[in-house]
Amino acid sequence: SSSGRLFHARASCVLKRYVYTVLEGRATPFEARWCHDLPELEGVKVHEAGPKDLNGPCSTSSPSSAAQCRGHRRLDIGAMREAARFLLSTHDFSPFSILEAGDPRDKMRTLTRLDIESSELAVDAILPAAWGLPQGSTRCFVTFTLECDYFLYRMVRMIVGTLLEVGLGRLRPDAIPEILGEKLNMEAGGGTVGSQRRDPRVVTAPARGLRLERAF
Repeated sequence: SSSGRLFHARASCVLKRYVYTVLEGRATPFEARWCHDLPELEGVKVHEAGPKDLNGPCSTSSPSSAAQCRGHRRLDIGAMREAARFLLSTHDFSPFSILEAGDPRDKMRTLTRLDIESSELAVDAILPAAWGLPQGSTRCFVTFTLECDYFLYRMVRMIVGTLLEVGLGRLRPDAIPEILGEKLNMEAGGGTVGSQRRDPRVVTAPARGLRLERAF
């Protein structure tokens, strides 16, 4: 039909949903294929209560959401959600993308969803003890779900990477509107990707962990 000939698998989409998965801990060979892991830090301060087992179950009852969990990094979910609020709605997302000078695409995009959820998965016999995961331990995951009318190049990975900086306490949540409000300097020079100078506070998460879940 004529309508079928006009359809374009990418350009005809009105909305896309991407999901990015983060593991709070070191990934096993199986997990490393589909999530971005945050390995234990050298010399980090851990909870004194309970057995000092680096692979032990994570406690979600700590009064500090940014607390360490028996050797695992714990992301501050509340701080990341606070920062995510500044990204919702329509903005110029140039600071969270890789663009060449003169790129004709519209940089004003509408982000309609940015959910951040944490979950725990109990280790069972499927995962061998050789990977350092004793029976009864728990794997802690954080999932980012984003929906937008059109994602710019690397936009999801740069948003997630920057939110992880917030979750790790290296960036304030209110730095997000500062980054969005900055005008890009397209001149060549240090700290550039292609011909674009990027805000050093914007961090790109690795490709592993990212998946396209649905196109509308």
